[in-house]
Amino acid sequence: MDKMDLILLPGMDGTGKFFKPLLESLDAQFSPQVIAYPEESPLGYEDLLQIILQQLPRENPYIVLGESFSGPLALMAAATNPPNLKGVVLVATFVQSPMPPVLNFLGKLIPAPFLSLRPRKYLLNWLLNDNCQENIKDWVLKDLPELRNDVLKARMRTILKVDVTEELVACPVPIQYIAASEDKIVGEENLELIRSLRGDIKVEVLNGPHIILQCQPLEASRAISSFVKETFKNTSPR
Repeated sequence: MDKMDLILLPGMDGTGKFFKPLLESLDAQFSPQVIAYPEESPLGYEDLLQIILQQLPRENPYIVLGESFSGPLALMAAATNPPNLKGVVLVATFVQSPMPPVLNFLGKLIPAPFLSLRPRKYLLNWLLNDNCQENIKDWVLKDLPELRNDVLKARMRTILKVDVTEELVACPVPIQYIAASEDKIVGEENLELIRSLRGDIKVEVLNGPHIILQCQPLEASRAISSFVKETFKNTSPR
């Protein structure tokens, strides 16, 4: 199979820096492109979607990967039925707020300072697990961005009210879901909901925490490659 573009939409940090382990492990069949989000602008999903749509390939066939925060954005982009989109990969993500209803309500009342990523060491307990290599922990702690409170607040608020179940059902291309077996942020009920709405979704469960692409990059790369090869086993994307 010829090369295919892989459009990578980042998690809550929005920088795309955390894709480094995956980028280093990707199969040569992929031409990756990371779409980063403005670090100084408190934008919600609708505004971020416009940034994404402007950067999608115009001629080459491609797959869109949405990690965590960006899973809804991957589905929203697919819902516009852009030309040459061939598949969507969802990683440790959701189609509705992953927070319990009570916390969804309380979250709307929390002022911005309490929605910051500080202290970062406590956040690591949610993102990682004991099986992750120490160099991964050190790297994440070093590069974990200090988002402005208003930017983080906007992203948190947009998660609280997100509902892309219609976009999931209407997605015009094959979908893969990569789940983390020890995800402390996105619970199993999120995948169960997705499966109930899209029975044809291809699910791959990898052993690890929420940031599964960082802790299991080689396995994630293999899963994505397998999905693409299976999807195009009878055709060529170019």
